[in-house]
Amino acid sequence: MKCKSIRDVVEKNLCCGCGACVLAAPDKIKMVDVESDGLRPTYDGQLTVQEESIALSICPGVAIDYNHQLTEGIDPNLLGEWGPILNVYEGNASDDEIRFISSSGGVVTALAICGLEQGQANAVLQIAARADMPYVNESRMNRSVDQVLESCGSRYAPASPCELLPEILKNEGKTIVVGKPCDIAAINKAKKVMPQLNDKILLTISIFCAATPSTEGTTTLIRNMGESDLSKVTEMRYRGHGWPGNASVISASVSGDIIARERSYAEAWGGELSRHRQWRCNLCADHVGEFADISVGDPWYRSIEDGELGSSLILVRTAIGQEYLDNAVLGGYVDQEKRPHSCLPKSQPYLINVAGMIWGRIFALSLVSYFGVGVPALKGKNFFKIWLNSLSPKEKIISIVGTLRRVLSKKLWRKNTGYKQGVEYDRR
Repeated sequence: MKCKSIRDVVEKNLCCGCGACVLAAPDKIKMVDVESDGLRPTYDGQLTVQEESIALSICPGVAIDYNHQLTEGIDPNLLGEWGPILNVYEGNASDDEIRFISSSGGVVTALAICGLEQGQANAVLQIAARADMPYVNESRMNRSVDQVLESCGSRYAPASPCELLPEILKNEGKTIVVGKPCDIAAINKAKKVMPQLNDKILLTISIFCAATPSTEGTTTLIRNMGESDLSKVTEMRYRGHGWPGNASVISASVSGDIIARERSYAEAWGGELSRHRQWRCNLCADHVGEFADISVGDPWYRSIEDGELGSSLILVRTAIGQEYLDNAVLGGYVDQEKRPHSCLPKSQPYLINVAGMIWGRIFALSLVSYFGVGVPALKGKNFFKIWLNSLSPKEKIISIVGTLRRVLSKKLWRKNTGYKQGVEYDRR
């Protein structure tokens, strides 16, 4: 059963919470936080036929086409699993403070600052913690270096940066966009519907992403770390201040004392956060930002020494991205060294396994789609071949049977109407 509206996408659990659908009707669609699911679009009344058509056409949750244009310099051997790759680097922000406070090497922050200081862009679309609710994200059009620094670091909580696409269209200058792979995929689709975005967006940067935990994941983590009163939380940090850094909750006691609680990155992500990932993330085939100009993640292809300074794996995907990165290096914003493409499979060894699982999961969902279970349309990758060649017999069975069990346990045939009780935050 195909989705005929954005409401269908949400009710069939296919929404990834990117916020791109806001572009179709900025005065009607708003994003609300469903604590157990993620950020979801809602609107009163009905959208026009044209608005609904635009919203569906740019939604990455309902459909993604992974057919990439094979331009000069792209490594064809990596295209299937990694998307377009021109060059691979390992690097870091040249500024030691940025490198320290960042989640890995601070490259994303350094690239954003470069664009602002050199006048190439006058805004950076990013996600940051809300000052009054630091465990909740807000979308920002940052216009100063200080604002970019405030947005530094990973935010393992729901984020809808694409809800500010209308602001990009209004912006008189160019914008650098930082987002998750699904956010950048949505922008890629939006550019085809509204070509004027091509002239408004200078550069797209994607972070590597394993999944988006719901707000409930963060609040559960905070409480399990010993802070029962969320109103006392003054800072929520998921990583950084060292590499990879610890999850840190800072709160103020009744007497005014500052209390800091920490848990290792591995414990926080492997515990509460990963257990609260939104359903659509289980069907995602892009964890490395295939549609971005530049993608940035951790260089897990090698062992990390205790006390080692942060470092980033940098994937350059387009000529625009290469030119921008070269300029940032020349300008003293980024230090980098070229790496062989062969380091990529070692850096994200789970990637092939996940891609293989996708075919089994989609196949399982298609078996019960008649009963109202949502199935995204994923094209451009030979998922069956990966499933057939990369998974063990046991993993093949798990990909199908395990998905059917989740359908039953989560009752995915039922319409998910949690958005009706979602909390609206002023994030714009």
